[in-house]
Amino acid sequence: RLAAHGLVRIEQGLVRGIVDAGREFQSYMVDMHLLSEGSAFLGSFSSNAARLAYSLMSSGGAGCLRPFLSTDINWCHAFFRGGPAVIRRDGEPAWLDIGC
Repeated sequence: RLAAHGLVRIEQGLVRGIVDAGREFQSYMVDMHLLSEGSAFLGSFSSNAARLAYSLMSSGGAGCLRPFLSTDINWCHAFFRGGPAVIRRDGEPAWLDIGC
C-alpha cells in the first residue's frame, strides 16, 4: 500500500539503500540539540524523542527543570503505572511552570 505512493517502511529503506542510517541519525541528533535549547517544552511525553529532548533541556547550563505542557501523559510518574493518574482522558494537559 505504501509503495503505491512512493513510500517504503524505514526497515526496507535501510535494506535497499534508500535511507542513509548515518544521515538520519545525524539529523535526529541535530533535532534533539535544537529542541534542548528551548526555554519551555510543549509536546507529548509518550514520545521517546520528547522525553529525551526535555531531559537534555533540563541538563543545560541552568541545571533546572523547564516549564512544560504535555498533551498526553505525565512526566516521570508514568513509569510502570497506568490508569487515570497517568493518561488523562478529560483533555486536561499536564503542565509545570517553574522559573529558572
